[in-house]
Amino acid sequence: MQESKSLKELNSWRVGGVAQYFAAPNSIESLKSVWHWAWARKLKIWVISGGSNILIQDGELKGVVISLHEMRGVDHVKTGDQVIIECCAGTSKSEVAKIFLQNRLAPAVFLTGIPGDMGGGVVMNSGIGENRVPREFGEIVRSIDVLRIDEKTGEFSLNNILNSQIKWEYRHSSDWQPGVIVKVTVGWSHTADMQVPDGVRAQTKKRVSTQPLDLPNCGSVFRNPLGHKSAQLIESCGLKGFRIGGAVVSEKHANFIVNDKGATAGDIDKIIKHIRETVLLKTGVELIPEVAYIGEWD
Repeated sequence: MQESKSLKELNSWRVGGVAQYFAAPNSIESLKSVWHWAWARKLKIWVISGGSNILIQDGELKGVVISLHEMRGVDHVKTGDQVIIECCAGTSKSEVAKIFLQNRLAPAVFLTGIPGDMGGGVVMNSGIGENRVPREFGEIVRSIDVLRIDEKTGEFSLNNILNSQIKWEYRHSSDWQPGVIVKVTVGWSHTADMQVPDGVRAQTKKRVSTQPLDLPNCGSVFRNPLGHKSAQLIESCGLKGFRIGGAVVSEKHANFIVNDKGATAGDIDKIIKHIRETVLLKTGVELIPEVAYIGEWD
């Protein structure tokens, strides 16, 4: 357990303040220990991991920030009619993509296009815009393990939840809460596609050519409204290059906000609000952020 831990290096925007308390458990047992410590002191917990698609408040974040980044690694790979991969929640999507790629399976292409870890992918039902199969997490998840605490007794339970028990929506999943996802099991039919390596290379090339990977960012900031592309709406409103403090709407991709020269979380939040207000006023379309806000926000 650390006190007054800076959170800037623990999120892909490289912003945010300090955690009152911070821990990075590397097993379910150590996660239980930290969580129980917080429960006994009636402290709020904030769970982060890969650090993409989150905006952490400036200043002190009261409570205990728990990073699942150290709870990573592939536990088991089973091959047969399907390739089944069991991994810890903090495992990077790219690590799982490599296993699918080795077997020439389609999820390798979709996972190559998404930053972050597997647990976060479930929470956000992460996906890509291209019309391919699969294109989001709900299509590859077989089950998840969720750790829960009884708020009255402090006792823990580990619950295995099947894909069919989870409600999958665009950039959101539900019905598995409350709790913390500690393991993710994904799978795909073991039918090799020799085009998959070319698809992975094309996806990688597209990310490099169209996204501002040279500057800190969180990935896509807004969901795509039905029938629209957020980036096109933002660009049509003349907002590329719009700046507040050190935060800027990317000139390369309008649905990305980058940290250029010392942005704060407040700068980014103000840009998000300005984009939403401007796009709604000029186009009548309401943009909904994909970003999860961590901390106490107005």
